[in-house]
Amino acid sequence: MFANGGHIRDAMLKTYEQIVLSGSAQAGYREFFDAVINERKPTLFHCFAGKDRTGFAAAVILKMAGASDDVIMTDYLLTNQLRKEANAKLLAQFKLEVNEEQLRNLSVALLVDRDYLLHARETIINQFGSFEGYLKSGLKLDSGYVEAFRQAFVTPK
Repeated sequence: MFANGGHIRDAMLKTYEQIVLSGSAQAGYREFFDAVINERKPTLFHCFAGKDRTGFAAAVILKMAGASDDVIMTDYLLTNQLRKEANAKLLAQFKLEVNEEQLRNLSVALLVDRDYLLHARETIINQFGSFEGYLKSGLKLDSGYVEAFRQAFVTPK
């Protein structure tokens, strides 16, 4: 299941890079964000553990809404607290099936790490020049998407 001596943290950093750069991820996020703006209603979204693909999507939504990077990171890291019980159950389930090193690797894989989201941000800047560049060139969202998003979902001050 999880390779002995695996480099889970490195694999997670690569995962976040692919979340930003892969064509299938970009198409999936574009479809998701199009649905959000077209339906204009509360939306429940998740993935297997609700932390990586979902965490990145939530970070993008918060950024589009105008949240600061600190607020976005705080929200992202909250995942570790909210998944504590579910992660403990998964680890208990696999405890008899894997060795200690594999269990440690699984434990790392079940957590979010600030470096993962920071790596995604760095990848966006390096590949697209800015967050707006990522939305326009990576996700191919209309240039007025963020404004429309804020009008639909953010209460004016």
